[in-house]
Amino acid sequence: IFPSPFIHIGFDETWETERLKTTNPSIKPKKLYLEQITFVTRTLQDYGKKVMVWTDISNNYPDIISEFPKNMIPVLWEYSDEPGSIDKWLNPVKKEKLPFFVQSAVDSWGNVYPAADYTFDNIDICLTTCRSEKAIGYITSVWTDAVQPLLRNTWLFMAYGSAGAWQSGPIDRKNFVDGYCRIMYPGISELMSDAFKKMSESEDLLAKCFGRHTLSEMWEDPFSSYHLKNTTLHIDDLKNARITAEAAQEKLSEALSRGTKDNAFIRTMLVNCRQLDYTATRFIWAKTIVDRWNWIYDSKLKAEKDHV
Repeated sequence: IFPSPFIHIGFDETWETERLKTTNPSIKPKKLYLEQITFVTRTLQDYGKKVMVWTDISNNYPDIISEFPKNMIPVLWEYSDEPGSIDKWLNPVKKEKLPFFVQSAVDSWGNVYPAADYTFDNIDICLTTCRSEKAIGYITSVWTDAVQPLLRNTWLFMAYGSAGAWQSGPIDRKNFVDGYCRIMYPGISELMSDAFKKMSESEDLLAKCFGRHTLSEMWEDPFSSYHLKNTTLHIDDLKNARITAEAAQEKLSEALSRGTKDNAFIRTMLVNCRQLDYTATRFIWAKTIVDRWNWIYDSKLKAEKDHV
């Protein structure tokens, strides 16, 4: 089914490996991990596949890479925007002088719209490591951990990473969106570029209110005491998040009216704009309702006191 010579077997997110000992003290997690990864690798290598694996386990056992099966290709994944964050995965692999891939990700799994600057920074960090450490390959990825995330809104960022992997230095991100839109959306490129930028701005404003991962906050109770207080503190940011989301909707609606063939993509982005708009709106209106109720209640109390 898959003619590629590579196959990725995963084996990531191993931070709970040591918990095996709490249920059965006779289990030796490191030994069990190595037995399983060796079995899977050799089985696939018998079919002529080049096996790739994530290296999270080195955080538990720094020297375990030396015990990996022969000819396995480590993949270093790092989704942070902090320079040097990838070193904890890089150093154990460099110690064994193994060829490796580096993997970045579009920061979208916890966001209403992908965090643009964060994603661009992460990709640049990973690609810088690829160049400086002579990685043999690069992977760009997206994730749907939160179930709800859309995927079409990540294509721009995946293109940034994919194109960057072929460059000798970082891409000029300031001009990348415009150039991407000229290639992908001829005739409506300015409208699409403006829409992407406005959506990014709206997400940034929501992040100022809720923190980096806005998607989980989207469904929180806007009438809770915490969120009412938070909304009061960030009311201008929430209003501006709505304004920018609606500005993006205007651009996308105009692009849609031009009769472009790829209207399914534009419609998806319109849905995403409405999600941004809706997220800000529900918190704004919760505060508005409470404020109006309190005003009526306070007015009634004042009237009663004046009457007495």
